[in-house]
Amino acid sequence: SVTTRGDLSLDWSFDSGSVLNMTGGTINVATSPFASVTSQALRMYRNSVLNLDGGEILIDGRAELGVESIDDSAGGVQTPNVTVSIASGLMEATDALIVNGTVTIDGGILRADSFNESNNSGTLEINSSGLLQFNSAQEDVAAVEGLISAGVITTGGSEPLVVGTVDLDGTAFTQVSVATAGIAGDFDGDQDVDGADFLLWQQGFPSMYDANDLADWHNGYGSQLTAVHAVPEPSGFAAMAGSIALLGGMRRLRS
Repeated sequence: SVTTRGDLSLDWSFDSGSVLNMTGGTINVATSPFASVTSQALRMYRNSVLNLDGGEILIDGRAELGVESIDDSAGGVQTPNVTVSIASGLMEATDALIVNGTVTIDGGILRADSFNESNNSGTLEINSSGLLQFNSAQEDVAAVEGLISAGVITTGGSEPLVVGTVDLDGTAFTQVSVATAGIAGDFDGDQDVDGADFLLWQQGFPSMYDANDLADWHNGYGSQLTAVHAVPEPSGFAAMAGSIALLGGMRRLRS
């Protein structure tokens, strides 16, 4: 792993075209040598590119994915047009996310405390298994739905986006993902995983269901989806599979 002693800046100088390709390991953007500096930032200037395909970028501060350079030593004011691609792994910021460019999340997770809408001129595209998460205390479901309606958060696929609330180590996060086929372990298709599904597994074992299906039921037990808002069609809600527990109703929106 690598730990910076200040901000991690891409393409700050006159030499445009910085590219960071990451496939594993950990970058900790933290630990300033100056006592007056309590947080750091990942700052992407000009036309810089970041490709995350494994590993973690953990930022003790803001994720500024596109920021103007206003220092003469850095070539004067430069309008950023950065490109970020997240195929897998995690990028996490304890402070705000700023986007001025194109961010594509095809897999992995982009997580931040909040979204700085006033300084945003870019887009966040979520596809496949990608996840976008904000602290619910800062960005609730309605706020994130507004970003989708405004075209800030979008998807390149035909399936709609799902907005819901997930619990991450005791903290509620508003999560955006692409709709999938349903909840793992929901054998009767009633949008929850309960004892009725276990009875179906027993009745269908081993001809219809196997041990992997039982594991899906076990991992998803207690999960449920509630149709709260749908655009444009009201049916066919989907959800997130895995070990993340659902806290609230899911909302399905097209970008």
